[in-house]
Amino acid sequence: MKRGSTLLIGFLTASASIVMLAPGCGSSDVSGFDNMVDEAGIPGPNPGGDFGDSGPRGGKPCTGLCQQQVRCDDGGDTTVSGIVYDPAGKVPLYNVVVYVPNAELGGIQTGASCDRCDPSLYSGNPLTGVQTDAKGQFKIPNMPVGKDIPLVIQIGKWRRTIKVPHVARCVDTPLPATETRLPRNQREGNIPLMAITTGGSDSMECLPLRMGIDISEYSIKGGPGRIHLYKGENDIEEDPSDNAYSTGKFVSSVAGGASFPASTELWNSTDRLKAYDMVILSCEGSPNPKSKPPEATKALYEYESIGGRVFASHWHEYFFRKGPEDVQKTGTWDEEAYEPTSDTYTAMGIVRTKNGDKDFPKGIAFADWLDNVKATNPRTQLSITEPRGVLTAVNASKAQEWITIPTYPRAPAVQFMSYNAPIGAADDKICGRAIFTDMHVSAGVPRGTPRDIVGEQGTQFPAGCKGYDPKDPEAVRKADLTPQEKALEFMLFDLASCVSSDDKPPPPPVIH
Repeated sequence: MKRGSTLLIGFLTASASIVMLAPGCGSSDVSGFDNMVDEAGIPGPNPGGDFGDSGPRGGKPCTGLCQQQVRCDDGGDTTVSGIVYDPAGKVPLYNVVVYVPNAELGGIQTGASCDRCDPSLYSGNPLTGVQTDAKGQFKIPNMPVGKDIPLVIQIGKWRRTIKVPHVARCVDTPLPATETRLPRNQREGNIPLMAITTGGSDSMECLPLRMGIDISEYSIKGGPGRIHLYKGENDIEEDPSDNAYSTGKFVSSVAGGASFPASTELWNSTDRLKAYDMVILSCEGSPNPKSKPPEATKALYEYESIGGRVFASHWHEYFFRKGPEDVQKTGTWDEEAYEPTSDTYTAMGIVRTKNGDKDFPKGIAFADWLDNVKATNPRTQLSITEPRGVLTAVNASKAQEWITIPTYPRAPAVQFMSYNAPIGAADDKICGRAIFTDMHVSAGVPRGTPRDIVGEQGTQFPAGCKGYDPKDPEAVRKADLTPQEKALEFMLFDLASCVSSDDKPPPPPVIH
């Protein structure tokens, strides 16, 4: 475990508890935090705060908000609590860091960057903070007392800063859900720069809208928005009036009605890819190998290896099956796998909570989270509509299996797989991350929906997105996510978070 200038006192398991930070200045080895343990796992005393009335302890001067931390009687504490939600303010999020900065925040770099879970990720000289548990809950100990206390809410390059109007001494101050969500637009905070390609069998471009991101954040490459759209191959059927997917053009009222550039402009070049924090590839309906030459499969893995994040749906298995050797060996790929003929075909996916005889900490948290958001019943079983079976097994030495349908026809069907890049690198050398899904998780409105419901522009974006209403921009945000979309949302935020080994709980950030 790494150290900052003070001792990282301990952490609890990631699946069901809150992970805490050590106090930011003047610390001794005795903490006022609730439920603290030392590095040996032994509970320590709870005197109720190390700073404030009696001045700093230890060798580090107590400055700024440190001077507003106080000692409480009878083992009490000054805390702030709440739940962190997605931008829509509806779905609670796991593993989000919430902390009090004691200095000015630094900027967040746009583009591929090697963001391991180390002290450099959280700027502003964090004073105290926690990570959210599988219910999205947090309770920050040893809070500074007073008015307008700043609070940073951050996961990876998602970041929002709010002010707590008043923190009362030696009691808990609960925060309203309206304040503790991630940003919907750049005015509210930082959003990763994402490239999304459209597809004939999936419409991943619709999901950020349903997660709560404003339509104003959509544009094409070079545009001001934080989501840039690219047109995938084969992304409409023979009769575009009878399908739900994007024709590769905005409606005239969005982004000036611009057409999306081709997806090949994105993935044929590492230089183009590395401008983005995250790349999301919607299933195109077929592998389309002609649009994915060897230089493209190589570029995508190079992007991952320098810190890029990739989410690829179904037929983009081609990037894995035909990628560099290490990528090919992440799993067993079968392009001739059984495909259901019915759009309503469902099967039961099992959430993996163990790797062999060892616990899989993030898998346990994933199962708890899915249960909390009412996506599974029972806890480790997710009903999946339109699953596919291209990935039949995961190589555990190179990648991580998350959900699998063991009873899929002919062979098991892995629905979520991830790996850190470069594949096989030591924990202090990994930089990026990729996730593959074998299910269609974010389709638009159903095929055959009348135009007076879809809108005059039919399948142009965003008129083809489920729940979109040009007369009520909030409608798509208000609609509940499906269980599959909730599972995907968890995976997208895991993809965005700092990179660490999947064998361990997400490490708590070390204060400076």
